[in-house]
Amino acid sequence: MVAVAANYRHGQVVTSLTVDTASAKALTESVQLLLDLDRGGNAAWLGQVRAEIVNPDGQVYGSTADDVAVYRALRWGVSIPLDRPLNGGPFAIRYVLSPERPDVGPGDLLTAPVVRGRVPIG
Repeated sequence: MVAVAANYRHGQVVTSLTVDTASAKALTESVQLLLDLDRGGNAAWLGQVRAEIVNPDGQVYGSTADDVAVYRALRWGVSIPLDRPLNGGPFAIRYVLSPERPDVGPGDLLTAPVVRGRVPIG
């Protein structure tokens, strides 16, 4: 037996994503990033979150990329491993939420604005 979920909508199908709050906390060997995501429109947002730990000069101290699906408000978090110790500073996380995924063809994704942000590491 196979069960398949299906949604049916009349009219245009749209999606968007906003970051309500963002925080970053330094741990021993990583930095924890938390994003409170809010989906807009009437369809799920499918995309990828890319994040980098950067110093004031833009040098990268660690990075991650994660495929994400947002169906409703979501607190999303990730621990980004450090490539090297956080000496100097101040440091921040630069993030990009893009409606592109390597595992889904471009014709199967809804278009949505790219969301960019930066959060200081506390």
